[in-house]
Amino acid sequence: MSIIKSDNIPQAEYGIVGGSGTLSSDFPMNVRAEDVKVEADGLHFATPYGESPAFRLFSVGEKRVLTVKMHGWRSGVTRADASRQVFWVFRAAGVKRILSEGGVGTVNRLLDIRDFMIPDDYLDMSMRKDVMLDGRYLLVMRDALCPELRQALIDATRKRFTGRIFTRGTYAVTDGRHFESPAEVAMRILWGRACARRFIWHGKSVPAMQGCTSLSTTGRASRSGPMRTCPISSMMMRP
Repeated sequence: MSIIKSDNIPQAEYGIVGGSGTLSSDFPMNVRAEDVKVEADGLHFATPYGESPAFRLFSVGEKRVLTVKMHGWRSGVTRADASRQVFWVFRAAGVKRILSEGGVGTVNRLLDIRDFMIPDDYLDMSMRKDVMLDGRYLLVMRDALCPELRQALIDATRKRFTGRIFTRGTYAVTDGRHFESPAEVAMRILWGRACARRFIWHGKSVPAMQGCTSLSTTGRASRSGPMRTCPISSMMMRP
């Protein structure tokens, strides 16, 4: 296995942080689309925070995408360093838009299994302070979630999904590493409609990136840097 130096990192406009939803799918190999092509695989990069996890470079038509499995987590590497490695590579690659996916759970008893929710705000209840690339930027969250990316996700959902769709909701972010206990979920019913752990972990890694981020259709989100931070989340509700 060879490690690629920072000046040889391939350029890509898009980044995808995979999670449990795509872990077993060999993403994007099983995507049934003629314009999806894998260009390179097993790419490891040298970063200031250690060797990066393996990346895959693929294209969708003329768009180039870098993706990594399971948030970049692996044995022997702290989750803080894993996040910094991933987003340092994204920044070096010129990535401007990031999708992060994963599964969440609803704390709103009025939501049913398979309801689709696209939140418009979040609550950061995490205590992580060790996942930023640097401290040069203040994250201004006046628009908590990117309006353009949210609308694109809403439009795509309405086109492909016939169940109930909610375009507002609050995403409550927890620390992990465990899933919430019944008492912790009961406490958060007052604050949010969904609970998960990765939203802020990814976001604090990228205050130096000039771009925006969003979340794929199973859960979790991330955020980025000084231009504007744009996390989105949508989720299929689970029991």
